[in-house]
Amino acid sequence: MEIQSAKEDGYLTGLAYLDTARGINPIVERLPHALQEKWISCGSKFKAESNGQFPPFSFFAAFISHEARTRNDPSFAFASNSNAPLKEKTYYQRSSSKYPISVHKTDIYTEDDFTRVRYLWALMVAFTADIKEMFHCFLVREDHRNFLRFLWFRDNDLTKDIIEYRMKVHVFGNRPSPAIAIYRLRRAAEAGEGEYGTDTRKFIQRHFYGDDALMSLTSDEEAIDLLKRTKASLAESNLHLHKIASNSQVVMEAFPPEDHAKVIKDLDFTGDTEPTQRSLGLRWEIQADTFTFRVTVGDKPYTRRGVLSTVNSLFDPLGFVAPVTIRGRALLRELTSHTSEWDKPLPEEKRQEWETWRDSLKELKHLHIPRKYTASSLSQAAHTELCVFSDASTKAIGAVAYIRSIGEDGKSDVGFVFWKAQLAPQSEPTIPRLELCAAVMAVEIAEFILSEMDLQPNAVKFYSDSKVVLGYIHSQTKRFYVYVHNRVQRIRQSTKPEQWLYVPSEQNPLTVHPDLSKYHILQTHPGSVDQPFFTNAKEAK
Repeated sequence: MEIQSAKEDGYLTGLAYLDTARGINPIVERLPHALQEKWISCGSKFKAESNGQFPPFSFFAAFISHEARTRNDPSFAFASNSNAPLKEKTYYQRSSSKYPISVHKTDIYTEDDFTRVRYLWALMVAFTADIKEMFHCFLVREDHRNFLRFLWFRDNDLTKDIIEYRMKVHVFGNRPSPAIAIYRLRRAAEAGEGEYGTDTRKFIQRHFYGDDALMSLTSDEEAIDLLKRTKASLAESNLHLHKIASNSQVVMEAFPPEDHAKVIKDLDFTGDTEPTQRSLGLRWEIQADTFTFRVTVGDKPYTRRGVLSTVNSLFDPLGFVAPVTIRGRALLRELTSHTSEWDKPLPEEKRQEWETWRDSLKELKHLHIPRKYTASSLSQAAHTELCVFSDASTKAIGAVAYIRSIGEDGKSDVGFVFWKAQLAPQSEPTIPRLELCAAVMAVEIAEFILSEMDLQPNAVKFYSDSKVVLGYIHSQTKRFYVYVHNRVQRIRQSTKPEQWLYVPSEQNPLTVHPDLSKYHILQTHPGSVDQPFFTNAKEAK
């Protein structure tokens, strides 16, 4: 409709070609097959009645508008549409297309490279490493060096004249440098694969993020062996692996001090020092083997710009403190709903509430989340389950995932995996619809986790405290409105109804309060969850 309006205004004369087959046919090719057939019928009829004239774009726009109104009319939402036979697939398979069914604002987009930090650190011995000056390890072709010219003092002497230089290596800040460096790094991994093992190539290709390496293995011996072989393989291509950090003293003693990360040098593992290693923005307390936060709250102005800067300063890709960040985003929405000025002071009646939230960020330094999913190794568990809970209120929707492992002795252990929360649409849908959106989020989170985890769980279960949503998912005959139909179809495309269980609200680890003032967070943070619910899971079914 926007294109038709612009065409009618006459400002964009180039849009006249849309009145021809050459202009309309590429658009028709993107329509569903049924609509294509219908357009052929309508277009042919128009040509017959207009002495062979091809239908103009205004006719095509009217056709699309009519079809859109018809197909979104709930009066014609037949039960067969909502319960069409689905292609048989196991619970852990992802659909062939990422989001084949539109669910609008319920889609989640996660920071893949960052969230892998947690998934790859599930085992007992974790370590990080870094490639020394990676960009400078790769030469620029001589015929390309003129693009990297710069002016500087002769012989680096500030008293001499300024002359022109050319860079011979790739530099930080040049847009192509990261892509070139990563490509060459992977080529180096492939070159060393034959001599140093396939696992070194997989380690470099999957567990390196730029020049940073992060991984966890089950034993010290495995970690030492892999690091040494990878270090030797990269050295063949003039790449030096250093800044090694690990929670294992045995691993650290296997490498010379000059290859240790700065915080590790001269560290006494038996002492009282507590070094922290920054890994892709997260703080890893190496000795305690926990994640933590250090938030510096500056004196930023009470304006839209200052509030946005403070809210976004909390880097939390895994959702450790999702209840805190979602409250900040809700405040940002409230404070800026009546102004579009970036530097205009915000309402004074909300200043105290904002300052209370801002000052609460300082308390996050007391939060320590275990790096490992569970105390025991997941690779040695007899049975593992991925359990995803969802909930919603008028203010926000959310989903949280836990991994549950059961040992040979029958004892179970539960660990936090991922938490996602987002504000509810301002159009204020009903609570059942918001609960349904949260269920869609739970499915997308599960898909994402399963695609990133090396150790696949034996089962995946979903829990909701909304019987309405569970009724939607299990229904075989009921007709749904388009809004509900699309989301139910999205859920059933990746999961089976028997995977969805009921959990009472008081036992749901994720309970979103209407005012967002507090979440039901067991034992202070989502990394700890009460065991009784999982013990009585069958009763909650």
